Amino acid sequence: FAQKNYEQALKLYDEVISTGKSDKDYAMLQKGEILYYKEDYKGARASFDRVQTTYPNSVHADNAMFRMGEADLKARQYTVAITDFTRLINEKPQSPFVPQALLYRAGAFVNNGNRESAVLDYKTIIKNYPTDSLAKSALDGAQEQYNELGRPEDFTALLNGYQQANPNDGSLDELEFESAKNLYYKESYDKAVKVLSDYLAKYPTSK
Repeated sequence: FAQKNYEQALKLYDEVISTGKSDKDYAMLQKGEILYYKEDYKGARASFDRVQTTYPNSVHADNAMFRMGEADLKARQYTVAITDFTRLINEKPQSPFVPQALLYRAGAFVNNGNRESAVLDYKTIIKNYPTDSLAKSALDGAQEQYNELGRPEDFTALLNGYQQANPNDGSLDELEFESAKNLYYKESYDKAVKVLSDYLAKYPTSK
């Protein structure tokens, strides 16, 4: 598998699945991974689905559910991907895959034209996982969607919450400046002046 000998690996995993007494769930998961890398997203999804339906209590079940959603994203089946990620989020709320599932679901919502739902997912990540590495990606996504929705002022409050949880994040100066600029373009001059003043106070040497 590591050497990309996919066909031989698929044969070995199929043997484990059909004759093995243990680790069938893992073999199904790995078979799905190989099919995914071969860009057979339909086949990959079917293999991942088999893991979580046949072995719902498997330690690999949440991973399989997440990978189902990823396969659907790759296949541009955004509505189905949303369903997959939603099931994982609702049924396995303690899974370490939940933050990434929220981020990917937000992207699927955007592709389906549902910006409001995407914003809700981005906000959930920032609120529930503020120090997770994905929170910054959620912040970027939220800014883009708020701008598209014509509500840049709503992003300012979200940015403030993120800053409180991540006071040492020095990468926010561009986001803050963009926030002020978008408020100005919307003719929210008082808010733009305040955000810009805060920006200059925090980053006096910024260019």
